[in-house]
Amino acid sequence: MTSQENVEELPFADIFDEDQTERDFLLSKPVCFIIFGKPGAGKTTLAQRLAQTWKCIRVEALPVLEEHITRETESGIMLQSMLISGYSIPDEIIIKLMVEKLSSTEVSHFGYVITEIPSLSQDPITTFQQIELIKNLKLQPDIIINIKCPDYDLCQRTSGQRQHNITGFIYNREQWDPEIIESHRKKKKEGQKEGKAEEEEEEEEQEEEEAFLAEMQMVSEILHHLIQRPEDYLENAKETIRLYKETVLHSLEDIMAEHNPQYLVELDGNRPPDELFTTVMDRLKYLNLRRAGIVTKLQSSEEEINDVLETEDLFRTLASYKLIAPRYRWHRSKWGRMCPVNLKDGNIFSGSTDYAVSFLGKIYCLSSEETMKTFLLNPRPYLLPPMPMPPCKVFILGPPYTGKTTLGNLIAEHYKGTVIDYAKAVQPRFDKARDALVKRHIENTIEVAINIVKEKVLGELQAKKQAETLKGYERQSEKKEMEESQEETDASKDQPLPDEEGEKETSEMSSQDLSQEQRIESEKVSVEDSLAEINASHPDVIAILKDTLKVIKDVNFEHPYEKYAEILGEVLNEVIEVNKDRFPGAPKYGGWIVDNCPPMKDLWTVLIEKGFAPDLVVCLTDTENDGKYLLNRIYLGNKSEIDAKILERLSNELQKKRDDEAAVRKAKEEAVRLEEEERQILNIIKKKSKDAEEIENDTEEENESKDYEDRDDPEATEISEEARGSLLSEQTDALGSSEVTHQSEAVLPEFPEDAYPDVPEMESFKENINNYIASWKILELTLNESAIPILNLEIVNKTPEEIFQKVVDTMEKPYQNSAWELTMEDYDEETEDFQAEAEGDEELEEEEEEEEENEEKVKEKKRHLGDTKHFCPVALKENFILQPGSTDEAVKYQEKIYYFSSVEAKEKFLEHPHEYVAHDQPLKKKCYSKLKGNLDLNLRMILRKNKLQNKNLKSSQFKPMLNLKKKPQRNSLWK
Repeated sequence: MTSQENVEELPFADIFDEDQTERDFLLSKPVCFIIFGKPGAGKTTLAQRLAQTWKCIRVEALPVLEEHITRETESGIMLQSMLISGYSIPDEIIIKLMVEKLSSTEVSHFGYVITEIPSLSQDPITTFQQIELIKNLKLQPDIIINIKCPDYDLCQRTSGQRQHNITGFIYNREQWDPEIIESHRKKKKEGQKEGKAEEEEEEEEQEEEEAFLAEMQMVSEILHHLIQRPEDYLENAKETIRLYKETVLHSLEDIMAEHNPQYLVELDGNRPPDELFTTVMDRLKYLNLRRAGIVTKLQSSEEEINDVLETEDLFRTLASYKLIAPRYRWHRSKWGRMCPVNLKDGNIFSGSTDYAVSFLGKIYCLSSEETMKTFLLNPRPYLLPPMPMPPCKVFILGPPYTGKTTLGNLIAEHYKGTVIDYAKAVQPRFDKARDALVKRHIENTIEVAINIVKEKVLGELQAKKQAETLKGYERQSEKKEMEESQEETDASKDQPLPDEEGEKETSEMSSQDLSQEQRIESEKVSVEDSLAEINASHPDVIAILKDTLKVIKDVNFEHPYEKYAEILGEVLNEVIEVNKDRFPGAPKYGGWIVDNCPPMKDLWTVLIEKGFAPDLVVCLTDTENDGKYLLNRIYLGNKSEIDAKILERLSNELQKKRDDEAAVRKAKEEAVRLEEEERQILNIIKKKSKDAEEIENDTEEENESKDYEDRDDPEATEISEEARGSLLSEQTDALGSSEVTHQSEAVLPEFPEDAYPDVPEMESFKENINNYIASWKILELTLNESAIPILNLEIVNKTPEEIFQKVVDTMEKPYQNSAWELTMEDYDEETEDFQAEAEGDEELEEEEEEEEENEEKVKEKKRHLGDTKHFCPVALKENFILQPGSTDEAVKYQEKIYYFSSVEAKEKFLEHPHEYVAHDQPLKKKCYSKLKGNLDLNLRMILRKNKLQNKNLKSSQFKPMLNLKKKPQRNSLWK
């Protein structure tokens, strides 16, 4: 018996999963070769054949130098100048360029084959250092090929080599020596004679004779162009082999001893090159090594495809180009029509049909020739997980309290991005820049005002100076006239000597000059002092600035939206620099979510022109029931503030009502008082008239005394006042009783919990929402014209997680394999593929009638069906039953066909196909028994158990289910 030990279950792995297989290949190391052997053993010839067949890169000195010179790189220009000048290229530069080539992206995808490391040269680095260089390579050699050849045979072969002086091609002795060619021909002829008829021999001899004559003619043409290189002389060849044994051979033997013998291939150098190559290829087949994936350009220069084609038509056209076999068309990739190179950088660009390529059986569209060259060198970095994925360039718009910030934080957490609050990151910088602009304007204005005042003061001083100069000239002329008249009078009295007059005049002139210079200097000093006193606090400057400062404070940039875009670009660059290493394999650009950006058309126009357009614009709105859900959120968010305003309004209304009631009550009291006074006066008058009639016959004294008593009777006045007071108190009590019914203080009205109070205090919020929606509708048209994706989401009765999941699904849907309903075009392609396959298959030659009858069956049999075969995957996933699907309801997903039981199931699959296919584990089904008797028996057992547990349970509750009218027979359980 086997021991019942707990065996750990291995996780399910589908070896036929295309995605997993592709991922494993992209992560795998390319096969790398290194060929050892003595100089002249045939390493270069084998490396050329191997690189051509295995599609790896031959890293040798000559190809590397030619590549740099052809591409005109900085190193290539330097190498070309050295060669033109007649200098040889140092070994140090050659080894450096070869190491760079070994570290290039091209080699990391295709692998390499090395033949010249280690070299015999010891000048730049020693043999030991070259061996260490091989051991420290990022891509270690997988296969070591060692070509063995005896020294004598190798020297004879080397000394027989000749080089064409024009083409540089090297010919062996068997290719240029006529005697050896003739001897090989004779040996071959003798070997082919055995076992052949005479007619065949004659035909073959004639063909061989023609080939021999053609070969000899070619030899005669090239023979006079062949020269022997110095290193091919016999003595030089022997010296090279000796040097190889002394310096390199022992180190190579150590490397081969340490290497896995399974991946060590030893060859006989005396065998022909074709035989050596065949031996290596046969060995590689047994080692189960994979060649590098080749990128194939699908469209040739002669073929043209219109870029305006629909994506569906484009892929159908490209899928049929350069087929490797019938029925094996190129598949669609997750990238769709997007360029994978640009997507890796974080930019979404549509690929062009001119640069469509295939890799690992799938179609990829590149956006430009440069991106195609990059992809051809090494497609792995652009296809490895987590690619394809959205770069995460999102703008979230919506009125306040729609959940923008929460949604932005959820997206940033999911994609390891950063949320940029426009109001906090951009607006403060703009305000700061605007303040600096205003400050510069003020400084310029102050400077201009100071210059104006200085010019004004300088003009006034100059005018004053001119006036003083004129006055001085006038005084001087008057004084001179007076002096002349005085001199004339004095001259008549006393005439001085001529010398004395000259001395006097010179003294006067010198004194005048000195006084004038002193006056000019003093004037200059006074002008400078007066101009120096003019500054920003000068009254005239303040007067000029008084009117202009009001305008300057409102100054703004000439194009403010461009400034906003410039600042936003600076913020985005800072975020991109921080987020470039947010997770392994993350796109270079992206990882930002902008929140609270205003929906202004002019601003967005500039953002689109500057290249800051997002990949998705999410707008959160509430258009149901006039936005009650959003208004309720706003009320709950500002409850204390709104309630305080409501209380203030109610208190003001209550106070106003009280004041109005008090005024009304006071007016009524005044009216009652006046009415009472009038009534009392009338009563008094009536009483007096009545008394006058009663005592008309009395005496006058009695009348006088009676009248006196009536006037001075205080009790009457007291009674009247008491009556009036009683009436007033009654009126006041009546008014007061009506006032008691009103509240003494304002109280908030009661509102439903799921609704907001429809009060005037909410009107400002409603107006803001309406303005935002109006701005968004205008902006939405601009975004649609710019082909920017928009996602409008309703927030009513949705949690932030539900909204977030909807956004993520929208962002990631373009990067998932899409499913499409089978159409007539798909069936036509299927028919074409079967016809092409039948043409190449000779066994399918039957009668036409039988072919027509069995055609549909054959097609159905050869179709690539999904995991559920002919059953509906939606029914299996949701209901755990195997329900057959209809061929009329067919969908193609990942080049496999799925059938569905209904149109609804097909629509569900088309919406989310990845949910109904197997990924990490196979699909599971749950079997249900359809045996009626077995079902009844199970229910009876449940009934008995329930009766035992609960005596109050009545069996009548189960009668509709059990169908107890007819007792099932014993055999019915097995029907």
